[in-house]
Amino acid sequence: MLPIKPACARDLRKSGLSAPVICATRLRKGSTNSARGASRLVADALHAAKAAGAGGPGGTGLLVLRADSAFYSHDVIAEVRRAKVRFSITARMSSAVTTAIGGVNEADWTPISYPNAVWDDDEQRLISDAEIAEIDYTAFTSRRKADHIQARLIVRRVTRLKPNTKTPAGTGDAGQQQALFTATRAVLDTRTTASPVTAGADRQVAVTGVGGVPTTGVSAVVLNATVPAPALTGYLQVYPLGAKPAVATSNVNWRPGRNQANAVTVAVGTGGKIGLMVAVGKADVALDVVGWYGDATDPAGDYYHPSIPARILDTRTSGGGGPVTGSKERTLVVAGHGGVPAAGVSSVVMTLTAVNATAPAYVEVYPTGARPSRPTSNTDVVPGQVVAALVTSPLGSNGSVQLVVNKGSADLVADVLGYYSSAGSRYVPLAPRRVLDTRSAHAPVASSSDRSVPIAGLNGVPTSATGVVVNTTGVYASQPLNLEVYPTGSKPSPRTSVLNQQDAMSVADLVMMPLGGGASSLSASNGHTDVVLDVMGYLTP
Repeated sequence: MLPIKPACARDLRKSGLSAPVICATRLRKGSTNSARGASRLVADALHAAKAAGAGGPGGTGLLVLRADSAFYSHDVIAEVRRAKVRFSITARMSSAVTTAIGGVNEADWTPISYPNAVWDDDEQRLISDAEIAEIDYTAFTSRRKADHIQARLIVRRVTRLKPNTKTPAGTGDAGQQQALFTATRAVLDTRTTASPVTAGADRQVAVTGVGGVPTTGVSAVVLNATVPAPALTGYLQVYPLGAKPAVATSNVNWRPGRNQANAVTVAVGTGGKIGLMVAVGKADVALDVVGWYGDATDPAGDYYHPSIPARILDTRTSGGGGPVTGSKERTLVVAGHGGVPAAGVSSVVMTLTAVNATAPAYVEVYPTGARPSRPTSNTDVVPGQVVAALVTSPLGSNGSVQLVVNKGSADLVADVLGYYSSAGSRYVPLAPRRVLDTRSAHAPVASSSDRSVPIAGLNGVPTSATGVVVNTTGVYASQPLNLEVYPTGSKPSPRTSVLNQQDAMSVADLVMMPLGGGASSLSASNGHTDVVLDVMGYLTP
């Protein structure tokens, strides 16, 4: 991408052009085989592109930087991350890259055919067939741990005539195989194809064999679902294809013009697919893979330990460290706190709440020492709003995670809900089922009396269940309040929360919670609110 002069940017906005336009060019510093000056060039280009209106109103559109290997450097990718832009950059065929490619199993190479033959300089001939593979890869490991970047390598290799064999993976011959370092683990982003999900026309999305999810042995996937700046108030329903609930459930609720995200755990349906439905109008949807659950044929992987909610961070309190700012990340030690063991824990599940934001921003959580290749928004915040989101994150160095606010500052509150380790409960997905809607009985949850909701033994959840995964939606709050969900008989102290409501608009959050006597309890901090609970699955020994 080339820098665009400001005057040209204004002309583009006025004209509404959608075809590629080069407004200006410039040389960068450094030789053609070095990355010198590349990060500054990229920063200027992205700034100019956004000034020209790329990314749409409010920057909610999708921007992707594509570049050759001269741009393959930590500084370039760090600049792209700061701009919250995705990337696909040709990787230099270093020993680390070729070693990673050498670890690809032969069965994982997928044959492809080009619609039109392409010229191969090494072979001096046209070729139309090749093979590709995709693997996880951590780049720049020679730098300090905080600079390591995890993403994906997409590798292409071709059948050779000189010699008459396939190129051995990992030989490092850049003329025989090529690797792209790419940031995305998305399974869907309707902005890339200008094809929003429309009411009355459900969308089928494949979730196995993409985004790092295997093609077989998967019972459910964990996704981050984002609806960027929708035009109308509405909600998104996610369900296993072939098992759409008779009574509509919801996963993401939104108000017009605001980015809204929520964690989604959904069973894999027919053909390894899920279905998406929007209630009103149309909305763009982005789905990013967080993880997946194996089925009964896959004994590997970690198991979940649901626990009584426990607060491990509140930056507003004495000793909380004060607001997290855009210029300095916060390290949160999780292991050994809030009921999480000091050792043997791979990941934590917690509700993260952002309060007192000074600017529109996003909050990112990642394992210490393993910063993602592109910014991953766990929740979006705006001044004057209190926003909560379920976060599942691996633990990094010293059993900790990093907390990032990309702009301004915000207070953060973290409540642990459970953790993953080598022993615990197994997750069993269900087709979404509505187990509570207080609106139907005109009986909202009030601060004067907690509400116990029987769950085990009903709606497909067995009496032996140790916990449930529930999408919790608050509706028609009488005043600003927070909602607490806890195992009946084990109310946390101090108080925790799973979602925060400012007004009558709907707010949703995913909750992974143990049961107490087969039930969960609901508590409003003040006033009253209607609550909707949709069970997505349960935990069993």
